[in-house]
Amino acid sequence: MHTPTALVVGGASLALLVGLGTSSASASTDDPAAVTTVTGFQQQLADESKTSPAAATELQQFEDLSPSDQQKLVDYLDDPEVAEAFEHTAATGEALSIKDGDVQTTAKVEISRTPASAGLLSVRSLASTQQYNVTATYAPEQRILGVLITRLTQTFKYVTGNNVVLRTQSCTAAATNFNFTVQLDSKVSRYMLAGGRAECDIVWKGYIAYKAFGVEIDKLQKLVVSGPGIVSESLNNA
Repeated sequence: MHTPTALVVGGASLALLVGLGTSSASASTDDPAAVTTVTGFQQQLADESKTSPAAATELQQFEDLSPSDQQKLVDYLDDPEVAEAFEHTAATGEALSIKDGDVQTTAKVEISRTPASAGLLSVRSLASTQQYNVTATYAPEQRILGVLITRLTQTFKYVTGNNVVLRTQSCTAAATNFNFTVQLDSKVSRYMLAGGRAECDIVWKGYIAYKAFGVEIDKLQKLVVSGPGIVSESLNNA
């Protein structure tokens, strides 16, 4: 079983994946410490909601919380145990509930198949095998008191036939993050493996601005598929 990795900096233990993700904006702030106040977090969500429907939804969720729960949520953003729970779920697909149920991490796995268009296939290939366009999605997420904080979505499109992967089409990364002390970029790659399998890789590179110092993060999110479906998903140090 995967064990979350932590980094000790200046006496503080931080999971290497602290609120990993990024929204459509830069997900940064000139004063990271200000974000870890109720007012700072609420203002950042309000700014994001001007261009992001997802942020508007989570802003309403946050504003519906009691003042004490709002403070509790903001405090959790700096809690290494909360960060480690998300990393564990992203790496293993195992759902976790911690902090008396306040923090929930889950992983959504979906597979959809449609027959490949006959117009794109030769008569010979049609006679030999039925081909399918397949989309596999892996999306771990974390919610604190019902408010979405981080979601990493990995989408792999490929073609199968005779119960094996015949070719890959695309590998894409999408991240939603409302822990505004994190900046994140991604790089994707895809390739065929032996035995009729294929792999979609995402390298997440980021920077955590934590009070007086920063921590760089470098993680590899991997999705391996075969003809029947998803073989494995993982998140480890790159």
